[in-house]
Order: sequence, then C-alpha cells, then structure tokens
Amino acid sequence: MLDKIKDNPRYYSGYYLKKRVGNLDRNGSAPSEQNHSSTVAYLPTSGTGQSIMDHTCELVKRQQEHMKEKKKADDILHCSVHNYRSKLIGQKGMDDTAARKSLSSYAYTELYQRAAKYARYLTSELETDGSVSVWPAQCEKESGTTVNIKPYERCDCHKRVDYDFQCAHELVADKKFILQKCNDRWMNSYFYYQSCPENSPNNQAFYTDMTAYEEIEMPLVQDDSPVNTYVNDAECSQDQMDTMSTLNISNPKANISYHDLVKKLGELARTV
Repeated sequence: MLDKIKDNPRYYSGYYLKKRVGNLDRNGSAPSEQNHSSTVAYLPTSGTGQSIMDHTCELVKRQQEHMKEKKKADDILHCSVHNYRSKLIGQKGMDDTAARKSLSSYAYTELYQRAAKYARYLTSELETDGSVSVWPAQCEKESGTTVNIKPYERCDCHKRVDYDFQCAHELVADKKFILQKCNDRWMNSYFYYQSCPENSPNNQAFYTDMTAYEEIEMPLVQDDSPVNTYVNDAECSQDQMDTMSTLNISNPKANISYHDLVKKLGELARTV
C-alpha cells in the first residue's frame, strides 16, 4: 500500500490538498512557479551574475510597483462602493450592499454574486436534529443532490472548502449574508484595516511598544568598512550615519536589544 502511494504521489497528494480548507482549487505549486517566472522576467539582468545587493534592490523596486498598483485599485474600489445602493430589495438588497462594501472586487463578483445567483434555485428544510438540508428546487429531496449542514458546522461542498467563503448552500441555510463566514483574504483593504486596525501598515504600536519585545543578546558584527555601491542610487542611497551613536550605545562592545534592531530596520524599510 505504501509503495502504491509512493508511486502515484500526484493522486494522493491531490486528495489530501482538496480536503484542506482554502486550497483555492490548486493541487500543486503553480502559483509560486508563476511568481518566480514573473520575478525572473522583471529583473533586467537576470542570470548575468548580478550581485545579491543589486538583486535585492531590484526586487524591492518590483514590490513597490506591485503595492502602487494594488493601492490604486483599492482606492478606485473604495470610491465606487462608498455610496453603493443595491438594486435588489429586502434582505437580498441588504446582503448585496454589505457584500459589495466589504468584499474585494474578485470576491464579490466571482464568489458572492455567483453563490447568490445559484441560491435562488435552491430550497431548504430544517430537520428534527437541528441540521438544515439544502437541495435544488426542481429536484426531489431524495434525489442524491441534497447537502446537509449540521448545527454549528460548515458546508462540506467542494466550493466552500476550496475558497473558504459562504457558499450558496450556506446562504440558503442562514437566510442572509454573514461576512464572518468568509476568509479575511476576501475582504477589501479598506474594510479589513477598519476591522483589524492592529494589522494596518499605519499602526505604529509595533515600533513603540517597548514591552512587546524581550531583550535578546545579539553580538555586533565587526565593521569591515564595505564599499557602498548604492551611494549614487536615488532609490537606494541613504545618508551615512554613525550606527553606534544612532542606537545610543555607550559601549560599542555591548549587546544590541531586539527592540532597537527592529526599530532601526523598520525605519530603513520605510525609506526604501
């Protein structure tokens, strides 16, 4: 049996991954390989012996462009849904408005709207054990297409498991849209940062909370006075500074605290 599994890893690994909630209907490493291909295509001198510092600088610039494009898309979405009013009425209209203002464009269009449209053709029945049975309205309950959702449990249909959101069966069973049943990844940026301000990039608590870090002994690296090849690079150049005086270390041989190191790295990251 073990040899059978070993000889056919594609089948058995796919079976395992399909059971993982939020697998996005992916059974392999295609997303990471696509990102690697995009990185290689972006780098102007890929494969020509580029130094680690040059390579890192180019990757930082690439990430900056990604963030600019994402911020632009988020701003457009926020402006378009700020005063959104659904054309639907009743509970469906309230659900549509709530989904439009809280979900990303992809989640609203590809997940919620499709689930809501499919839910129109479903019917449900409350069982004696508290569970809810959901099946297509044009079929009989015993037709084999019935999905049973037990109390305090989620629907086990492949769509809900793949994308971790409120599927059509749950929309019918709950009789309304419940945002908490959708993974955080499906929220738009503005709504997510309002709901989770501790994760916002504007949250300065990470750099100011002195009690959040333990003192970790980190020996200083000996200064070999390396040559800064980015001194004339407008994107990467920084003013020369005395690290010891900036960190307020009276004794150069003393250990640097973890908080001081994180604070300086944070300042460096914001200026790149």
